[in-house]
Formats: sequence, C-alpha cells, structure tokens
Amino acid sequence: MISLIHIAECALPAISEKIALRYAGDHNPTTETLLLLKDCIKECNGIFSQKAVYRILPIERRRDELLIGGMNIKSDALMKNLQGCDTVVIFAASAGFGIDRLIAKYSKISPAKALLLHGIGTERVEALCDSFCELLASQMNLRLAPRFSPGYGDLPLGIQKEVLNLLNASKTLGIGLNSSMLLSPAKTVTAFAGIKTKECDLNEFQRIP
Repeated sequence: MISLIHIAECALPAISEKIALRYAGDHNPTTETLLLLKDCIKECNGIFSQKAVYRILPIERRRDELLIGGMNIKSDALMKNLQGCDTVVIFAASAGFGIDRLIAKYSKISPAKALLLHGIGTERVEALCDSFCELLASQMNLRLAPRFSPGYGDLPLGIQKEVLNLLNASKTLGIGLNSSMLLSPAKTVTAFAGIKTKECDLNEFQRIP
C-alpha cells in the first residue's frame, strides 16, 4: 500500500522571547538586548512558514534494522524510540527562507541582531514541529512518541537525503540539502514520530486533509 504525501498548515503560538533568547545563548539578557529582541520580532512579522510535509508509514523490524518506506535504518536509539509503534509519521517542517535572508543581512551590519534572529528562527521551527505533532494527534486521535531527528543518538545525518526524497520535500516545501547534509532553509527540521497504537490503518491516511 502506498501512503500519500500530505501537507499540513499549522497555527503557531506567539514567539516566546524566553525560548528565543535561550536558543540565542543569552540567559541573562540586558534591557538593551530585550529591546533589540522586540525589534527583531517585529521585523520578522509575517515571514515564517507554517507548513509541514509528512507521510504515515508502516514499520518493519528485522533484527537490528528498521524498514520504513524503503529505507533500511540501523539505529538503536530510533529502535528504542519507536518501541511499541507499528506505524510512524515522517515529516519535514521549515520556518522558510525569510529568516535566512534576515540573518544574512544582519550578519554584516549587526552581529548581535543576527544572533537574536538565529534564536527566533530556531524557536519558530521548534514551535512548528510541536504544533504539527499536536495537530496530527488531535485530528487523527493518535498518541505520538517524542519526535526523533537525524543526528540524534546514533541516527546518522546521512539519512536526511532519503527522508527528503520520501517526502518529495524539494517540490512540496522547497527544502534542499547540501553535500555537508545541511538543510536549506537553515531553520528546517526532519523527524520521525512513532504512532503509539496497534489499531492504526493506513487507509485512514490516503487523502490529503
């Protein structure tokens, strides 16, 4: 059975200044930094993508391997993460190119602002991933395992190419990958999220919502 590629549009919460600062590496911001952060947030208004592309696929296990969507994956960490799951959501979510352009612009004229924009971009893509998982779990009445991304534990970054191909991510969301396995846009996440149910039927996921 072929599982179709789906695109979800997610509502995002307001930017968390506290989390953005944490991702920027500033745990004791000055008043000046807080004012600069507010300026950055204002300048970012409306630039972020709110879309994720995903597929829901069965999991096969063969000794120390996971077989998912034609991928043969050897990863003890992912195997453990997907324990008790017969199916998995594979997805990619991106904050878009707008934040990359702003970071590039301010890297030349205001490194402090560029650093804060990095923090905001990371906060946004993480919020997008969380919102996507919450939306899917709610709409499909599913319980998801914590998401697990390439580069975590022993799951190699090299699998990014196969994941993006599986999602046709270059066409669906404009996501690319360079020879160093870095994603473009930079604030992009790919991940596996196991479905914690034995009753999942792929027939339920054949239509794009």
